[in-house]
Amino acid sequence: MSSAQDLPGPMLATGVAANGSAAAAPPAPVCAAGGAGGWFAPVLHGAWSWLAAALRRAPRPALLMAAALGAAVAAVSLWSTLAVPTVWTSTTVLSLDDPYALATAPDNGPLLKLNALRAEYSALATTQVIAGPVALKLGLAPAQVAGAETVVPSEQALLLDVTARWSTPLMAQQLSRTTARTLQAYVQSENSAYGIPAPDQLQLQQVDPTTPAAAIRPSVTHAVTRAVELGVLVLVVAFVVIQLVRQRWVHR
Repeated sequence: MSSAQDLPGPMLATGVAANGSAAAAPPAPVCAAGGAGGWFAPVLHGAWSWLAAALRRAPRPALLMAAALGAAVAAVSLWSTLAVPTVWTSTTVLSLDDPYALATAPDNGPLLKLNALRAEYSALATTQVIAGPVALKLGLAPAQVAGAETVVPSEQALLLDVTARWSTPLMAQQLSRTTARTLQAYVQSENSAYGIPAPDQLQLQQVDPTTPAAAIRPSVTHAVTRAVELGVLVLVVAFVVIQLVRQRWVHR
């Protein structure tokens, strides 16, 4: 009897075993998802069916509970936003200049120097050098002054915006004006300390009067919109969670 090795190539290719019977068919290709038929789709369908059934089960009690919780959260959000106290802000604009140096310089060296000095004065405004004298004049603590004022170099020309924020409009204005005057006095003291001739002295001058204090308060429209969005989100999440918990209790 001939062996499998003696069989011609065409017989092996057509699926004839060595004993003359038909060879077994090759196994079906396995799906990459986990099997020939796949398992992900049935599992997903079953989970979705279970979730849909849970959400449809007597939804009124869960909807009422979720709506009450969403309304409570929205009310708390609205109250907390509108309860923020009003802050008053006032600004004094200063200009740092060195006219003689800028007029006679062959390059932009003096301009770069003035820009560097603007950054230095901005940083000094919240230190004891400036905040200390301001606090002494207004009867405040230096830490209060440092936390309530900002001095920012403006993008326009060589300006400094001295802005103060306070809970009352009068103090906001006084804080901005006093900080600006203290900065001016500091620059003048440096001119005197270094014996700089009058034509070469730095000049820190007030450009505009201190602005009237403006109120910064929460927007009612923004507060209502935020409260509604948060309330709806809580309602949806709470409804789904309550229904899922009820479904689990039913099947215990």
